[in-house]
Amino acid sequence: MSTLKVNNIQTASGGSNSTPEQIEQGRAKVWCRWHTSGGAAIDDSFGVSSVADNGTGYSYVNFSTSFSNANYAVVCGGQEDSGGGGRFTNARSPESNRSQFEFRNASNSLRDASHLHATFHGDQ
Repeated sequence: MSTLKVNNIQTASGGSNSTPEQIEQGRAKVWCRWHTSGGAAIDDSFGVSSVADNGTGYSYVNFSTSFSNANYAVVCGGQEDSGGGGRFTNARSPESNRSQFEFRNASNSLRDASHLHATFHGDQ
């Protein structure tokens, strides 16, 4: 196997400049948009092997490649079926290979949602 060593990576037109360190440390390693209404399913993703519905309001996002530890950062949001907002609680489980989510509506009731999305940042 060969090793490619560079100081910067750019598109062919010279745009989107990134250093290898920025890519390694600063870019989202995994992202996912999924829903749990009508059963868990991925709408679009990168670095996700599957999602699982774990009961009303609960879901897992399973990573294609595990993080090196469970100290990764998660940014997430969602919307329930009726178009109302909601909030995530317990947006990370202490596992390097998946993240658990709990979604509640504005009344603080566990709800399945039509639009869930999250990005994950950390070392893999």
